Amino acid sequence: MTNDKSQTDLRRTQRIALTPKAELSDGVTSYKAIIQDVSDEGLLLVCTRAFKPGQRLRLKFQLFDGPIIECVVEVRHSNDLGTGVEIATISKADQNAYTHYIQEFVAQRLRRKPLGRL
Repeated sequence: MTNDKSQTDLRRTQRIALTPKAELSDGVTSYKAIIQDVSDEGLLLVCTRAFKPGQRLRLKFQLFDGPIIECVVEVRHSNDLGTGVEIATISKADQNAYTHYIQEFVAQRLRRKPLGRL
């Protein structure tokens, strides 16, 4: 029997598709990025530069009209399709804003879902 699980089935938490701009910094140089999606634990970014797994970067972004969120992320994977990062450190206030945004976004999506669809 083959395992036909898609990449999304292998994720630990639900992903939410987005496209806001972000800024990554390695402490020397800043890089522009676009947030492709977010989850409770991390983000998928599109950037013109690839990073090494395990590399820590400072990430600064704003989710629509919400507050600017700053955190330190650790690169989990990076290739031509994007850079997956896990949130390593984040202030309590920024974590609360980030979590609140995700919960509100999911709730809005669920309210808009047509009847009869899962």
